[in-house]
Amino acid sequence: MPGLSERLKERRVVQWGLAYLGAAWLGFQILDALREPWNIPDGFTRGMTVLLVLGFLVTLVLAWYHGEKGRQRVSGPELLILAGIAFCAGVLLTLIRDDAPTRGAEDPVAVELADAVAVLPLADRSPDGSSQYFGDGIADEIISTLSRTGLVRVIGRSSSFALRDQPATEVGRRLGVANVLEGSFRTEGDRMRIDVSLVDAGDGFERWSRQFDRSTSSLLQVQREIAAAVVAELTGEELETEVELDTLPAQAADLYFQARAHWIRRTEADLHRALELFQEASEIAPGFAPALAGQADAYAVMGFYQYLPPDEAFPATERLAARALELDPGLADAMAAQAYADLYYNWDWARAESGFRRAIEADPGYSVAHQWYGNFLVTQRRFGEAVDALRRAVALEPLSTISRAAVGWGLFYARRYDEALADLEAVLEVDPGYFLAHYWKGWVLQQRGESAEAVRELERAVTLSDSAGIAVAALAGAYARIDRRAEASRLRERLADPSRTRRPPLYELGKAYLAAGDREAAFRWFERAWNERANQLVFIAADPELDPVRDDPRYRDLVDRLGLN
Repeated sequence: MPGLSERLKERRVVQWGLAYLGAAWLGFQILDALREPWNIPDGFTRGMTVLLVLGFLVTLVLAWYHGEKGRQRVSGPELLILAGIAFCAGVLLTLIRDDAPTRGAEDPVAVELADAVAVLPLADRSPDGSSQYFGDGIADEIISTLSRTGLVRVIGRSSSFALRDQPATEVGRRLGVANVLEGSFRTEGDRMRIDVSLVDAGDGFERWSRQFDRSTSSLLQVQREIAAAVVAELTGEELETEVELDTLPAQAADLYFQARAHWIRRTEADLHRALELFQEASEIAPGFAPALAGQADAYAVMGFYQYLPPDEAFPATERLAARALELDPGLADAMAAQAYADLYYNWDWARAESGFRRAIEADPGYSVAHQWYGNFLVTQRRFGEAVDALRRAVALEPLSTISRAAVGWGLFYARRYDEALADLEAVLEVDPGYFLAHYWKGWVLQQRGESAEAVRELERAVTLSDSAGIAVAALAGAYARIDRRAEASRLRERLADPSRTRRPPLYELGKAYLAAGDREAAFRWFERAWNERANQLVFIAADPELDPVRDDPRYRDLVDRLGLN
């Protein structure tokens, strides 16, 4: 009687199994190639794995059965079995597509409430009229308080503040909101009077108006009372306002609001000034958590833009954010800043994602958290989710140039170049002088093979950014691709010369050498980026410009060390 191995050989079970595995492997290669451009969810891949395992077992059974019958053909009933497996795969695909993340009713950002509200800066009616930043700050805090409730959709600061001088009807038309909160304030000594009105954006009539005459030290309580009144009017829900709040010295509030006005501008000088003002506010009011979170924000952005060395900026971000959260465990700004450091400096992907998600849960209307979370998702090559997160940031800040341009940036990494180009061109129609949109448009055009047009865009980015290092490095790469090698070399040498460039853009300079065909120099700069924890290195696994070296062992080693495999 023949043994088992002989019977398996006789019935060609091994041949059938190997043939099936080969076909399954090919199918998975095709699926992997289509996963990103078609945005196929991970659940579908897992489901297909289960079905293919089931199909493998069925194949082995059929092979054994046919070997016993002495023929190796599939009968009609057996074809029905295999067709059933294929049908299950199709049903699974449909279900998973239907179950894919969408802007459904449970998404606090995507729900388009009829009573959405925009909060305009409060006008300064004080005798000297020199404290408008104070009115901006009060409105900013009201926005944060409203957003944290999760009960109303509130437009972010950048978009509503851009329309500060517009009538409520125009604000409603531009931002798609039904209501506008506007008002004024007046300070005399340690007293403050705030007048606010909730206006119907459709007809411009007031729904209600209130006046608050208080000590400047009770500013935190007043902001909460205003937010509670808005929520009650729009939803009928009552917020608790009689809570224990530390009094905030007027001078600390004044410094804090000045600091936020500087922070939003993002220039090196403004960020340093913002940090000084936040620190002064903390010295006066050590228990004021937003001032500590403001310091964390200032250090984080200075680290990202390379205004400070990473090993100085990001540890300070973490330390200050942690102190802020000790005072106020629900402070979304501090959560997001901490996650930002985990993303760009610690390279701790699990903790970064957890931090961003906690920040969004704590304050669903904090657009910065959505945008930064989108950046994180790009590093993980979760492009569909990344674009969704970036678009949620735009839903909260419809007029924010950086938020709108970031969508095009995310689409670039997703290899959706036509969509990216359309988005960036739409941004440039509104703000032709926005250098990041020109910079990212140059990237997109380069990947589309439009090298001459890419050079023009990047030259414009260099001019508009006053020769920012990242723009100069990208232009050097673009010059190399169209054989303007002498100019490319001159720009690379300029960036690499420590006497001319204080902090070279390490990762971007490596890409410039790669574009010139010098892999050895490129990987030397990438290695230096690793050693100095250059923040842009986190995009190495997603970057289309690195596609030519993905088979290089040095590239694979970097990706492995980053934990981005």
